[in-house]
Formats: sequence, structure tokens, C-alpha cells
Amino acid sequence: MRFRFRVVFSVVVACLSSGVTAHAAMSSAVRYERPLQIEHAGPQKIAVDVPLLSGAAVGLRDVRFYDAAGAEVQYLVIPPSVPRSEWRAAPALPIAATKEQSGFELDLGDLVFVNALRIEGIAAPFLKRCRLEGSGDRAHWTLLVEEQSLFDLPAEQLQLLTLEFPAGEFRYLRVTWDDTASARVSPPTQTFVQLPLQKDAPVPVHVPLGVERHEAVRGTSRFRLRLPGPQLPVAAIALTVAEATLLRDARVTEAYFTGDRIVPTELGHAQLRKVQQGDASAAALTIPITDPRETELELVVDDGDNPPLQLIAAMAVLKPVPWIYLEAAAPGTLMARFGDSKALAPNYDLEARREAIDADRTIAVVWGERRELVVAMPPAVSPEVGTTIGGALATTGFRFQRMIDDVGAGMNALRIDLAVLAHSRTAAEWRIVDASGRQVPYLLEQLDAPLAVAIVPQRMDIAADDARPHVSRYAVELPYASLPSGHLVVETSARVFRRFVRVVADRMPPDPRQRSQEIEVARWFWSHADAETAAPPVRLALPAAVGTQRMTLEIEEGDNSPLPLTAVRFETTAYRVRFFAATPQPLRLLYGNAAVPAPHYDLALLADVLMGRAAHEPHLAPEAEGGDARSVSTAPSMYLFWSVLIVTALGLALLFIRLLRKNGPPKPAAG
Repeated sequence: MRFRFRVVFSVVVACLSSGVTAHAAMSSAVRYERPLQIEHAGPQKIAVDVPLLSGAAVGLRDVRFYDAAGAEVQYLVIPPSVPRSEWRAAPALPIAATKEQSGFELDLGDLVFVNALRIEGIAAPFLKRCRLEGSGDRAHWTLLVEEQSLFDLPAEQLQLLTLEFPAGEFRYLRVTWDDTASARVSPPTQTFVQLPLQKDAPVPVHVPLGVERHEAVRGTSRFRLRLPGPQLPVAAIALTVAEATLLRDARVTEAYFTGDRIVPTELGHAQLRKVQQGDASAAALTIPITDPRETELELVVDDGDNPPLQLIAAMAVLKPVPWIYLEAAAPGTLMARFGDSKALAPNYDLEARREAIDADRTIAVVWGERRELVVAMPPAVSPEVGTTIGGALATTGFRFQRMIDDVGAGMNALRIDLAVLAHSRTAAEWRIVDASGRQVPYLLEQLDAPLAVAIVPQRMDIAADDARPHVSRYAVELPYASLPSGHLVVETSARVFRRFVRVVADRMPPDPRQRSQEIEVARWFWSHADAETAAPPVRLALPAAVGTQRMTLEIEEGDNSPLPLTAVRFETTAYRVRFFAATPQPLRLLYGNAAVPAPHYDLALLADVLMGRAAHEPHLAPEAEGGDARSVSTAPSMYLFWSVLIVTALGLALLFIRLLRKNGPPKPAAG
């Protein structure tokens, strides 16, 4: 009897232990949880919203529901229904006009479930504000669209003739034009209403985006757009701008890992258009894009000769999203947990009932607030932590070592400055090390925007014996002598001109007794013949490592006055490196060692996992001369070497003097 009790007790303890262990494993894997308040038992319809999409894995495969007792609740992900509708003609009858309003009404003959109205046949061009109301008895009206502009502007290639509104049952629709600031339009020749064939048609979801303006060169506006999460099903980016009139090309890019580095990849492009007349405006400010994988997108707008774009807001327009079906046994609170990127989709018996689900008989459930779970994850469990530390590295061969300030826990993105590019042969020389000298693996990212540095040209006097007196010369001093390949970009305020432009450099020979050699670095024929538009800048290609900081910009003026220069800058490819830090810690960037081979990190195998992470942005300490504690070069070691050498030489000299004094002067040889 006692033996049987021990066996049963052991089995019970084992079951409880396994249950606790399973629950602990579940808790340590997920990142978020959200409550669901079930008011009535039975079939439930749960909307998939942005907090769920931005925190869950692709396809919602990691979502799990638990009741108050901790038991898992089965569910199904129901794909969005394909919008199906038909258009039905409905004759329009004019309404009594006033001095400020005019319009028309539609009589659909009976209560009809509708969600849109289309107008055709109004004489173009026109741009008018209007409002839309609906009624079932023509006595009580519901405001469906408070204010919207309809327009048909063939010259500007802008057209919008459809009013969309929340679906409902109406017999009468009334459109009222605002005639206070514009002439009346002709009556429409045809009007149609849209009848959705299913009542659960998906509604487009708009997600506000964080907008941050980047510094950009003249003629281009750049913005960083921040999504609430990675891999969202975004169909387009919709913009709101302050300009009344707009016609500019725009594109959206994101970082994409390919080969051995991260490169900018275009997701979509469009021409932004906007026209405003009085209080009414017509616009096409939407950029269709493919699904992004990152949380950060780059918006690049070609401003042409216009001022920088005044972007007010940006929205992500999501594709139709699915919904979740589950059956609640009783009222109460369910807890949803998600955020495990490695979870597999569940396989429930409820799948057998998928075809019998009636969406119209489900009960809509409202989500609670999403809460992030704080769990202590051992290093062995986290794939990111397991790849943060690389092999040991001998740091003595690197000419430069600079501290990385403000390193954050998690993903970091460090922008590389011009000093690093100038003092490195290639990016293969860069290493990040911790305080113990062990490497921190990183992913190399090439940025879309160039790294630009402004240069102030100094006009040079024309010598009396100059063989080319009609040539304007400007002394151009680059930030460093050993810069990577790039472009010297020159801008002018002149509108009509043609000039030969070249860049020459004085290269010093190995023998200082020889004269310096003047070499031509770049040449271009720069011209512009439109007095109404600004001239594009000239981009003079500079090869890598010219060998001197000082160059001369020459402009052959002919018999014209000197060309006015408004800006000169050096542009080259910009980079940053992404690395993972388990905790905030002091790190160093090493560079300037041409003998070191290119690094090969296992971190590249996790690029797909890490690319969607929001990144903290640390920065480099300034590169200082003479061995600053925050920027160490080879100078301290060289000082030590020469100090030891001088001390040794002095010691040998003193020893030699002592020997001479002890033995006296050498005696002359006997004759």
C-alpha cells in the first residue's frame, strides 16, 4: 500500500513539475501578453490589430490563448475575405440650390446596403468640396462624409470621383457641393452606388509612422520613417504635406542583407502630385510599396529646384489582415501570449470546423493593452547573445583605436565617420572589441544617402606671368589626404553658362629634392542653358588615395565673368555597422591595419532575425592626435620606443665615459 502511494505521488509530482517546466519555457520564450475580456460564451471574433501584428511572428504562428486556469484555448486564423461588390446605376435628381450650395439626391428605391458613390459626366476640369448624407426615410439624415474634395483635372493627371463611407442600409443619398469659393459644376450624367456582397468586408488600416528628417544635399529631402514593428503587411505609404502645389518624384527604400553586407533596396516609387484651389485640394500622395522587413524605411524626395519638402505626417496603409476565431466555454478573461520568433504554428482539432464557421454569428471581442514581459533569459538560450562575442584579437597592429560611446543593450547601429574611411584601406580592417580584447561581430551596412562634407574653396590670385589669365583657380583642401573614392560636388547660382572644369593636385615625389608633379585628377564640361531653372551641380569623380589634401579647382571662364560658386562638398559612400550587445558596455572600434584579413562572423547567419530589430545609435569618440585616452593611435607606442632608445643610448654613453676615466687616455706606442 505504501509502495503504491509512493508511485502515485511520484507520478503526480512529475506531472506537476513538467507542467511548471512547460509554463516556464513558454514564459521565457514570449515577449508580450494581452488580455481578452469574454462577455458571452460561444464563437468569438478577434480583430488582428497593429499591436498584435507588430509583436507577433509572421502569420501569427506564435500566438497562444490561455484561460484563467492556464489551459490553452484553441483558435483559428481566418484569412481576410476578398472584397466582392457590384455597382448599380442610380439616377440623380437636383436639389434646391442656394447662393452657397447646390447638389443632387439619389433614390435607390428601397433600403440598400451600400458603401460608396461614384459620379461621372461632370465637365472637366473641376475641383469641388462636398459632403455626403444618407437616409432611410428622407426625414432623418446621417452624415456619412463630412467634407471631401472631388476632382477631375486632366492637365495635372489627378482624378477622384468616388465617395467611400462606412457601409450601411440607406434608401436616399444626398451630395451637397460647397459653392462659396468656386463656380458651380454641371450636373452628373451618371451616378452609381456600390453594393458590397459581404458584410464583413475588410476595412483598410492606416498606421501613423514616426517621421525624422535627415540632413540632405540641395535638391533632395530625406526622411526616416519608423514602423511600429517589423514585417508588417504594408501596401503603401500615404503622405500629408504642407505644400499647396506639388509635383515631385519620391521613392521608399529599406536596408536588405545580401551577400556580405546590408545594402539599400527600393520598395516602391511614385510621383507626388497636389493642386489646391481655394479651400479645396486635389492630391495623389500615396507610394505603393512591397512588404517591408525592417522597422525603419527611408523616404527620398527629389525636390528639383524647389525648397525642401514640408512633410507633415506619414501613414502606412496595411493590406487586408486576417481575424481570429475561437470558442469560449464561459465568460471571463483570456490571456494571449506572443512574440516568440521561433514558435511553430499550432495544430488544433478545431481546424475540422473551419468550413462551418459563420462570421455573422460570432461575437466581437475587444483587446486589452499589450504588456511586455520582462524575463531573465540565460545566454545559452538567446541566439543573439550567443553571437555577441567573437575570438580574441591582437590589437597592437591597428593604428587607431576609438571608444564607442553610448552603446545600448540589444541591437546597435554605429555610423562610420570620414576619419575611419580615410585611415582604412577597406572596410575589412574594421573591428569592434570589448574591454578584454575579444571581437564583437557586426554586419556591414551601406547607406543610401552619401556621406557629405562641406568644403570652403579659397580663390587664388592670378599671377602676372600666368599663361592662362582667363582661368579661375580655387584652393580646395580635403579633410584628409587618403580619402576613399568619391566626388567633388560644385554648385553655382548661374543659370546660363558653359565652362571646362578640372581638378589638379600637386603630388610630392619620393625624393624631396625633386619638384612636385601636377597631375589632373578630374575634368568635366559643365553647361546649363535654361534661365528659368537652377543649374544642376557638377560631380567630379575623385579616385581613392590621391595622396594629398590640397587640390586646385580650375574653371576656364573664357571671356566671361567668373562663375559664382555657392557650395563645394566632398561626397563618398556612407556606412554603418550593426552589432548586438548583451549589456551596455565600453567597446572600441579598431582600424588602420592593412595586414588584417576580412572578418567572417557567424552573425551573418542570423541576419534575417536581426534585421527587423530596432537599433540603438551609439557614436564614435573624436579621433584625437597624440594618444588621447579615448582615441589611441600608434603615437604612444612610438613615444615609448624612442624614449627607451634614448635612455639606452644615454646609458651606453655614460658607461663608455666611465670606462675612459678609469683606464685613462691611451698611451702612445713606443718608437
